[in-house]
This record gives sequence, C-alpha cells and structure tokens, in this order.
Amino acid sequence: MDNRYIDAHMHVMPSGKFIDNPSNPPIPDAPEDVIAAMNAHDIEIGVIVPMRTQDNEFILQCQKRYPQRFVGCAMVHPYDENAVFQFQKLVRRGLCGLKLHPITQQFSDKNFKKLSPLIKEAGKLGVHVQIHCTPIMGYSTLEGVLRLAYEHPETNIILLHAALHRYLDLFPLSRAIHSGYLCNLYVDMSGTITAFHNSPIWKSFRWVMRQIGPEHLVFGSDFPAADISKTIEGIHALGFSSEEEKLIMRQNMVKILEEVYE
Repeated sequence: MDNRYIDAHMHVMPSGKFIDNPSNPPIPDAPEDVIAAMNAHDIEIGVIVPMRTQDNEFILQCQKRYPQRFVGCAMVHPYDENAVFQFQKLVRRGLCGLKLHPITQQFSDKNFKKLSPLIKEAGKLGVHVQIHCTPIMGYSTLEGVLRLAYEHPETNIILLHAALHRYLDLFPLSRAIHSGYLCNLYVDMSGTITAFHNSPIWKSFRWVMRQIGPEHLVFGSDFPAADISKTIEGIHALGFSSEEEKLIMRQNMVKILEEVYE
C-alpha cells in the first residue's frame, strides 16, 4: 500500500500571481514550485483548486501536464444562470470537483436555491465539493455548509479550514456522524491548525478534531498560503495512531477521489 500523502487543498497560479500585488514578494505558486514542495513532503497527489473562475483553464492545463501529480477542481459562480452547465463541461473535460468560496465570490452559503443544484449535480457526476468556511463578513457560515451536506447526502463535501474560530461548533458534527448523519462531510484543517498549534486554544481544538474522528478529517495544506511542514506537524500533534493518521493523510481522499483515482 502506498503511504505517500494526498494533499486535498493546494493552489497553483502563473508564477507570482497567488497574491497579485506589486507590494508583495513573489510566492512559489507555479506548478513546478508546488510539485517541488510536494516532493519535499512526501506528497504523491495534490488536489489543486482555483482562486478565481477564470483560472479553470490553467487548472486543466496543469492537470494535463502533470496527470500523475495533480487532480484539479473547477470553480463556477453559483449565481450564474449557466453555472450547472459550466460545471458539467469542466468535469467532462477532466476536473474532479468543485471549489466554492463564499467570501471571494461574494455569495451567501445559505442561498440554498442557488447552491443546491450545483451540490446535487456534483453528486450525480461522482465528484466532491470543497467549501471555504471561515465565518466572517456574512457570506461564509458554518450553518450553510452543514445544511448543504445534510440535504445532499449523495455528495461528498469538504468543509475547509475547520470553520476557523468557530471550530467548537463542529463538536455536534461528531454526534451527527456517529448517529449516521452527515457521513458525507469531511473537515480540512488547513490554515487553522497551523494558527492554533501551540496556542492557548490548542487543547480544545485538538479535542474537537479527535471527537470528529480520523474517518472524517483530511490533510489539506492550502499551500502556498500556508506552510506544509507546519500543517503536517499539527496533524501529528493531534495524537492519532499511525493507522488513524493514514486515513487523514491519504485514505479518506482516496475514497473521495475513488472514481478519478483508479
């Protein structure tokens, strides 16, 4: 069995464009930079997600160029009239999931009328959905993501960033999972785990993640926005066994990517 990692949450951009601001130094975000970082951290596959809808073509190019290393997700705006059709086309061209970012795309994740058709279509197509969840500014809410997962059990959903400062509200999720609900929901801890590790709230964050359990946690680094080494260090500090860590670092994503991974 391959024990290399699968990173569920990475970004590639034309070099230096991750933060396209002349006042910021270049960030190592070109495909070759990301693969170099993957090689340095024993990551076999990186799931690459776009920052903007206009990046879909670049994601497709990267996946085509490095088919053994990258698996790409699409991004469409749920308020666009043809959003479902656009998403279908991108999946047919080879992308394996959908990334939604309520804050940068400026939509409410509680607008179920607009979001549900996309989430439902992802399930029909056999691909997963990643939803950014840092509840600020009124766009991103934990409740919206949980309801979408509850109403669409046929679609695997990854809640990104472990809801940041609202991680404690994920505790009821553990009860729901163990009761047979929300079994399609997974939690990515990128950014949050590096911010909270060795902080005064680490003990409670660790406890909540352990309550959710290794079967519903996935390793995502959010590279280059966050540090891969520190993310892995934080996951090790959660205190799971080596077999449980294999679920987090690889096997859960193998399951989520089953149709495209084989």
